[in-house]
Amino acid sequence: FRSTAKPIPEFWTRGAVQDPIDLTGLSVSVDAIVNLLVTDPNGLQSGYLEGNSNPIQNIPNSGAGVDEIDDVTGGAGSPVEMVMINSPASGEFQFSLTGNAAGPYSLEVDTEASDGSTQSFSFSGLTNIGTTATYQFVYSTAPGAVPQPVLLSSCDIEHNGSINVADVQLMINQVLGVASAVNDLDGNGVIDVD
Repeated sequence: FRSTAKPIPEFWTRGAVQDPIDLTGLSVSVDAIVNLLVTDPNGLQSGYLEGNSNPIQNIPNSGAGVDEIDDVTGGAGSPVEMVMINSPASGEFQFSLTGNAAGPYSLEVDTEASDGSTQSFSFSGLTNIGTTATYQFVYSTAPGAVPQPVLLSSCDIEHNGSINVADVQLMINQVLGVASAVNDLDGNGVIDVD
């Protein structure tokens, strides 16, 4: 028997809210003048590949996106690329920043340990179209000091993981104008002391 005066809902939503068991997290954000690509200890990646506006999100529990809201005013701000990872694996991460324009960038890395304690690191740098800066970072879920991210050598002009005579020759060719000046940090179109 059903009363027409008081309808009975067809579905009921039930649930419980609980504190999360795992508080660990890693967040990386940088001005969108570069494409941010995060590689975890297992070789999985999340972020943006050069020339692709759609993010990849292969690291478990990760999200990549672009934020354009100014935290102070709430209005539109400069675009910032972000990768956030809940429950990240412990071990060595790399953050690759590939320039899609010439100019300065600001990088921020935030960590959260298993007890909820946090650490933040901020860096600034210069980039140009096609140049890549790679930071190495060792993440641990254990409370306590996390080592600061380290910028891998900027002398690796070929970005192949080693510094050799080919890097020197490539830079010489850029200085002489034989090769395109892709490592022009001040954006004036030539490699010089400015």
